[in-house]
Amino acid sequence: MTLELVAGVLPAGMSEAECASAELLEEAGFRVASSRLERVSVHAAGVGASGNRLTVFFATVGAADEVPGAGGGLLAEGERTEPLVVPVCEVEELLRSDDVVMPGGLMWALQYGLERVTRERRERRALITHAAAAVAGVAAGFALAWFVARRAPMS
Repeated sequence: MTLELVAGVLPAGMSEAECASAELLEEAGFRVASSRLERVSVHAAGVGASGNRLTVFFATVGAADEVPGAGGGLLAEGERTEPLVVPVCEVEELLRSDDVVMPGGLMWALQYGLERVTRERRERRALITHAAAAVAGVAAGFALAWFVARRAPMS
């Protein structure tokens, strides 16, 4: 099994966040408004080969964001993906697994997301100490979603 980030080529006239939102629905089956996506980083990929610029977005998703029957990519575009949602409590184990092949960018994204969600949980517990059980129940529903919008190489 190979794991990859949800990704797409940025079409003319579409914002990076809009592209990420569309790709998330097409490939992973989650509907997340572009306004909910937080831009995390912009970096180069394929330096010397393609010169792509990658923009990485972060969002937490849950059952309310799932669209039944969506995901899996667009067969007309040669995409065939199988969405995989990893509960936050299993991310660290996934990162240590020798049975899963993943690019370095995905490893970075998972580590960032794990740290981010863990920090958000700590902040919630600090604010709502009297409702720790309820907060833990809500936090257990978090999942990570990562998106990359690739620009075509500059000519």
